[in-house]
Amino acid sequence: MSWWERNPSLFNCEIEELSRNNNYRQTAYAVNKTLISGGNIIVRTEKINKFAVLIIYPEGFPYTPPVVHLLTENLTETELIELSKQSMKQIKQIVWDRKKMFYHRHQGVDGSLCILEQDDLHSERAEIVGARATILRTRDWLHGVLKGKFPMDSREVELHAHFPRIALDLDFLLTDSFYHKELIEGRFYVQHSRFIDDRFYIGAGIVGKNKNGIELSKFEAIKQNPIFFQSVWDVIDLEIKSEKVVEPIQSGDLIEGKWWDIDVEPRPFEEINNLMLLVEQNLEGGSSVFIKAIGQELARAHEKIYIGFRFPGRHDDLEWLMLRLVKLPDTGALLLPTEEELKRQLYNYTVEAIITEKITEEYFHMRNKGRAERSTLKDKQITMYGVGALGSTITNLLAKAGVGSFRLIDKGVLHAHNVIRHECGLLYVGGSKTAATFTHTLKYNPFVSFDPIAYTGTPIDITRLSDGEWTKVASQDFLGISTIADDNVEALLNEQAMLNSHEVFYIRALRGGKAGRIFRVRPGVDACKECLALYYAEEHVDFINVMDDPELPVLTNECNNPVRPASAADLTIIASIATRLVLDSLQKKDEELYNHWVWTTEELPNANLENNIPFTLHKKFLPPHPHCRLCKKVPFKRVKITEETRQKVIKEIHESGGMETGGILIGFVTPNCELVVTDASLSGPNAVKKIDWFERDVEYCQKYLEEKTLQTNNQVQYIGEWHHHPTGTNRPSLRDLQSMYEIAIQPNYGTDCPLMLIVSSTHDFAFTLHPHNTKFVQIQSEIISQEKVEQLMKLTKG
Repeated sequence: MSWWERNPSLFNCEIEELSRNNNYRQTAYAVNKTLISGGNIIVRTEKINKFAVLIIYPEGFPYTPPVVHLLTENLTETELIELSKQSMKQIKQIVWDRKKMFYHRHQGVDGSLCILEQDDLHSERAEIVGARATILRTRDWLHGVLKGKFPMDSREVELHAHFPRIALDLDFLLTDSFYHKELIEGRFYVQHSRFIDDRFYIGAGIVGKNKNGIELSKFEAIKQNPIFFQSVWDVIDLEIKSEKVVEPIQSGDLIEGKWWDIDVEPRPFEEINNLMLLVEQNLEGGSSVFIKAIGQELARAHEKIYIGFRFPGRHDDLEWLMLRLVKLPDTGALLLPTEEELKRQLYNYTVEAIITEKITEEYFHMRNKGRAERSTLKDKQITMYGVGALGSTITNLLAKAGVGSFRLIDKGVLHAHNVIRHECGLLYVGGSKTAATFTHTLKYNPFVSFDPIAYTGTPIDITRLSDGEWTKVASQDFLGISTIADDNVEALLNEQAMLNSHEVFYIRALRGGKAGRIFRVRPGVDACKECLALYYAEEHVDFINVMDDPELPVLTNECNNPVRPASAADLTIIASIATRLVLDSLQKKDEELYNHWVWTTEELPNANLENNIPFTLHKKFLPPHPHCRLCKKVPFKRVKITEETRQKVIKEIHESGGMETGGILIGFVTPNCELVVTDASLSGPNAVKKIDWFERDVEYCQKYLEEKTLQTNNQVQYIGEWHHHPTGTNRPSLRDLQSMYEIAIQPNYGTDCPLMLIVSSTHDFAFTLHPHNTKFVQIQSEIISQEKVEQLMKLTKG
């Protein structure tokens, strides 16, 4: 059944639109195997312009838009009737000789137009491109032909795709070096990569001169990346055509071509005459410069000559048109060629457009925009502890998102039975998991770098790392991600991470992959792994207990490493959720409200959850446990503050008008190692206050401290800082942590363990201590009277 039989009302609407549209004069239509309409598109400029067209409705209409063929003349009614009896493919063959070519983007080699469709991701309906939209878009395109200004098209509508002849046996991937604006003409080089299909050549770089005639070269930075390059070409070798270069060029591994900057976008063309017209119009010196540049290749009758033109793009600053000149049979070499003979020799070549694709760093990551910003993530560094099924997938996903640098640590070898869940397949069996993951990940994102510790081929066991090695591995500059799922090994990692102020995400699959636990440990901010054990033991209300499924036993042991059941589908979901949480953390999108997540596909037995619904991500925040041996290394036990000081702080906050404000804390230490806050300064008249940041008036605060010290005969001193988070919580930000660390290590502040008070948007007070030799911890506070302060001061003085 045809589409018009299934939908007769739509058919009638289309017939009526074709006969009455003001931008189209239909001469006739016919219906048999398909509906076709012949007539003229009307384009109004200074005069009425008519363009003969054939509109064909495919069988897939209305989900597939009509096809518009531009013709040299209108078809008769009899011809239309005969055409309607043919298939789409036969119709294209029949009208081939009557096609009208304008040689612009969006016209195919058969004369048809590719009418752009527009996406609507919200209505969940297919976009219907009927007669009205087809005629309007065709008219707009033809108006562009007449006036030179076309409707905006998509980034993927490549110029090369509209050339009548395309070199289908090769494809150029153009790297950042091809888009340097300094050079205006010269030579380009592209080369094979053994990791990509033979037809692909990757842009190695360009050499040439700038507007001042100075010779320069722009070659791609390598970063030891085998995906981009097999060989690193030396510019001097290229200049003198050393054996290192000649042999790859002769073998086809390296392609050399000539290129020029031009001012306007070229139109698609077919004949050498059109190439020469492009040259005459755009190159200073015209055909003489062009012939001279490729004269040697012409004289020797090279089988193929490569040329390129760089021009202002529609979407980007610059675009490329790469062409290949292919020698016709029976074309011989020239002995003593003149310029005229070389020009005649050029006509013994045909022109083919080369498929090109931009693979610059920015363009490569474009599809992540809004969710994973390369500008932020490229400088982020990850240490992966374990690259098994979960770890390898997380590494790959983070690399695809644009994270710039990785260290991979795993002592395991990839076995054949691993690949059923691992990111890497059978091609990598027998090598270390780190080397396999490194190589595999580069195939997805060649702009990622890996620390040499990751792929030396020597399996690394973190239980045997020395203190010096731990200092490197557990660096503050690297975010750690552990998927080891071995409590003993992760306990060691947790301890070393706490000592080195190393932030770590811990991720593991539970209940056969039906659930997953993810928790983040920022030393001094979050509950560490040892804290979680304490919370678990005391059945803390905020610790989500995920019990084992007794129906899913351990499958086997690999050197005391239990292997538990879970499919790749289960683990990939958990890895994806974990990756999303890590990306949000790296990009500061998570607001640091949570540090503990559990995802499950089923109700959790005996779990204390408000919403125990399958496929839910449960979120909690667990602070450091007060009895954790790793988190409580601070010299002070408690903070005491007067109500008067508390009210003074709140008043200053009210008067700040929604901006951040703060000041210094003044007080003393009791014999029982309790901090007593006797006063808090204001921010001062010259303080800088913003919605998410402030700088106190240093001169004012120093003078205030000196006055208070003098009044109490040196019994009080500087003990820390306070400030307000007008739009956030009372937990320290990373900026706060850095600031307090600098205070702790500077001798002029007089304390190596400063106190910080943060007041939330709801005026909740939270105190944290920031020792110089470990990460900060929360500390309990108590409000006391002014009389109690005086008693404690006398006791301290005594």
